[in-house]
Amino acid sequence: MAVASPTRTDRWLFGPLPDLLFGCGLLYAIAFAAHAVAGPAIRSATPSFLLPLLILALSTPHYGGTLVRVYDQRRDRQAYAVFAVWVTLALIALFFVALQNTLLASLLFTLYLGQNYGIAVMFLRRRGVAVTPLAKRWLYAAFILSFLLTAIVSHLEVGSAYSPLAYSSQTVAFVPLGITRGVGDVVLPILGAGYLVSLAVVAVLLRRAASWRDLVPTFALVLTQALWFSLPFSVHYWHWQTGLEPLDAQQKLSNYLMMIFIGHGLQYLWITTYYARASGHWDGYANYWAKAAASGIAIWTLPAVLIDPSGFLSGPGRAGGLFEVIATFVNLHHFVLDGAIWKLRNSRIASVLIRSAPEAEGEAAPRSPWLRRLAWSIAGAGLASGLAGYYMTQFYVPNAIARGDLDRAERGVVLARWLGSDEPALRDRLVERFTEKGEIERAAAHAERLVALRADGKTYALLGDVLVARHQPDAARAAFETAVEKGAQRLDRVHLSLARLALERGEDAAAAAHYREAIRLVPTSRTVANDFAWLLATSADPAVRDVATATAAAEALVKVDEQPLHLDTLAAAYAAAGRFDDAIRTASRAAELAESRNDSARLADIRRNLDRYRARQTAAR
Repeated sequence: MAVASPTRTDRWLFGPLPDLLFGCGLLYAIAFAAHAVAGPAIRSATPSFLLPLLILALSTPHYGGTLVRVYDQRRDRQAYAVFAVWVTLALIALFFVALQNTLLASLLFTLYLGQNYGIAVMFLRRRGVAVTPLAKRWLYAAFILSFLLTAIVSHLEVGSAYSPLAYSSQTVAFVPLGITRGVGDVVLPILGAGYLVSLAVVAVLLRRAASWRDLVPTFALVLTQALWFSLPFSVHYWHWQTGLEPLDAQQKLSNYLMMIFIGHGLQYLWITTYYARASGHWDGYANYWAKAAASGIAIWTLPAVLIDPSGFLSGPGRAGGLFEVIATFVNLHHFVLDGAIWKLRNSRIASVLIRSAPEAEGEAAPRSPWLRRLAWSIAGAGLASGLAGYYMTQFYVPNAIARGDLDRAERGVVLARWLGSDEPALRDRLVERFTEKGEIERAAAHAERLVALRADGKTYALLGDVLVARHQPDAARAAFETAVEKGAQRLDRVHLSLARLALERGEDAAAAAHYREAIRLVPTSRTVANDFAWLLATSADPAVRDVATATAAAEALVKVDEQPLHLDTLAAAYAAAGRFDDAIRTASRAAELAESRNDSARLADIRRNLDRYRARQTAAR
């Protein structure tokens, strides 16, 4: 088939604008600058489905581009048989081993490093820049040092990255190597200094060999590498505050991580599309994207479709761990294949990427039509599953929850699981809504699924709430304690729940300890302060009882917010101090407010204690 004739010069692949924006990462730099100026406003105006859609359309297919490059044509399969067949089979075997041992799931950033460096060298050679071995080594050192800075910071603590099909809350965890902070404090300044020196040296050496104009693409790629990794990871480690949200909050806001994945995916599709267009099998942009998307999305989707609903994975976090293992396989396979197929010293690769010559078609190899149709049918099924899963998790289920149609939402979540897109954030919302409605068994089913999907602190906190509603205090206590161990986001609420469970068991000292921890975490919480003051005023345990502290706390609460609950606590504190007249006056005021607000349950409790105060008795627990 005739090769499409691109409009460009030999200095560029598609032209200056697309090459700089997509190939050199300047589109990310523009987005970075915009978010640095107006990050919160842009994020609030961005539809929740947009970044996940771009991940699905650009990041996932970039791995598919590698698969198409290696497996689509028989000649390529034969040329890279060792990697395409035997190494791939070894990685598949490792995949099934890793299903039972997710410690193998440790990800690095070598793909990004190698891609940026390779494209930087490609642009220099396309411009005929005489890059000396010394300059090339310094350029390589700059990218390597950037990678080392990133890797060390990542392996000081558990980091996270988003799976291309995990649209908002399913994360892929990095298993840290356990590098201590003390090592980081010594090594990182050395690496940082080396990185800055290498940048300066390479700038001098390259400027001697070429004009600034010829060096623009290469320096743009150096900037991209810094914005993606070197700068934000350094800011994160040293706790710097630059005032630039994409740097200060990259580790906290998923938007910025997803923007990097999108930038990397765009870059890869940009160069693989150019190479495919120069081949003798070019069928157009839409057809090429469809092949890449089907291949990439199928690899992410089909393992979850085939393995997760089967029940093969059981235990806390095992179903969610499947994403980690898939991510590990994809990254390792991608890394291995890229290392084999994109060597610029290969004359076939160089003729296309450096000299812009169309790839020689060579002798047509015999095909196996049935096998090819089978492969693309499977890939097409994966693509359909991925797109359907995206629709279910981004539109169908959220809209059903917003309308209050929980039956429809639940059916959608179940279907999404079978499509390989079980979204934990949606199950979070279903647990909360079903618990609010008193449908505890349905809430429990989703909470138990969450334990399999995402066994983190948030999940166990939700599970604890469900178990409390189920009247299973011992199991709830265990769930809340696990939530504390795993660092739930709202630990103050978890400690408040543990305190109330301790009170039910009559363990005032344990309850007081949890109240104190909750107050330490959120000193402004009036709910915790009121409950703690009530305990201090009414406890029979002399080690816990502290009437003076209870009185001071309750008076402060009433001063800020005079409501029946706070007045009731203050009256109990006055009674505990023997100030029954003050207790009667305060409880009477609490009763008036409760009656005016039609709070019958609170009113009954207040009147019962008011009768006790008139009889010169302290409040009832």
